[in-house]
Amino acid sequence: MTPSNDTGKLVGVLSDIIHAAHSDALFTETWSEILRMIGLIVAYDAAGAVFANVQTGRLETRVTQRVGAQLYQWYDAHYPAIGVIADTAATRGLSVWRPSDVIGKQEWEASDIRNDLLSDFGLGEPVCITCASAGQTLARFWFIREKSKDDYADGDIHILRLLQSHFCNALRLGKALLEGNAYREAFQQAMHPKFICDSSGKITEMNTGARQLVEDADGKTDGFFDRVESIACGLVARHADCELVEMFGQRYRFSMSPVVSPHVPTAYVLVVDSADYLCRALSLSMDACGFSKREVEVGILLVEGMSNQQIANKLFIEECTVKDHVTRIFQKLGISRRSGVVPRLLGF
Repeated sequence: MTPSNDTGKLVGVLSDIIHAAHSDALFTETWSEILRMIGLIVAYDAAGAVFANVQTGRLETRVTQRVGAQLYQWYDAHYPAIGVIADTAATRGLSVWRPSDVIGKQEWEASDIRNDLLSDFGLGEPVCITCASAGQTLARFWFIREKSKDDYADGDIHILRLLQSHFCNALRLGKALLEGNAYREAFQQAMHPKFICDSSGKITEMNTGARQLVEDADGKTDGFFDRVESIACGLVARHADCELVEMFGQRYRFSMSPVVSPHVPTAYVLVVDSADYLCRALSLSMDACGFSKREVEVGILLVEGMSNQQIANKLFIEECTVKDHVTRIFQKLGISRRSGVVPRLLGF
């Protein structure tokens, strides 16, 4: 594989991981798949994640890859000592770390944790991603290799650091959705329908969620599939990035992004969101980021595709006032286009 192919694979897998985290952060199946995908770009022989119970705040829910019962027993036996190291890392502001980064190489090599890992399992030093919010740990992700293999290098740590901020944002949003009694809406988004379109907007493939969206009770896609394809073709023709559509008595937001080749877009990804769910999630995210009530209102209407004049009419304010709010929103998010609002607020 050439370096350019390596880079393309890395970017593609990172994009898939980030999208999965922000689409379905409330579900253990999602994180199991994310751990599997991380293994494509950062090699490991065992990996696991432990998540906080929203009600109790305790780290209780586990998701693992390639972990046997004995390794579970090792983790339980050493959990108090591991917790002390993790807490120390947190007080030092370390979000991606190895135990030796926290307690020193000499103390790590003399520890029972390390010696049991090596003697019982032939494993080397693990690396941990910690996700926290307002002083509360939301999750820890662990990755470990056999001792006979290379230790985690700076390049591996850099990739995990890239993912850490996205995982934090996704988990914070998931926590806010649960606390805001929006679990049902979040569950409806679990499959997150996605289509792939060619350069003319014709749909070439769809995922399971998309198929469930367009199929009728008999498994046929006639009629509604044509409508979705018509929306896709229209977005491509207008060079637009989103459209709100009424379907089944609900509002849906179709958003389209090009898959860019070195020269021209040759394919597009069309993602379907429940507009009501998306607006709820964005509202929670903007509140958490310190936006004013009016800025939240303007931001949501921006995402719905309204022009400045339409927003002004909707909120009964002057268009110049809307422009001022939009400018402040862009400045706070560090973006220059309306299409950047959703990905920046959801952490992409």
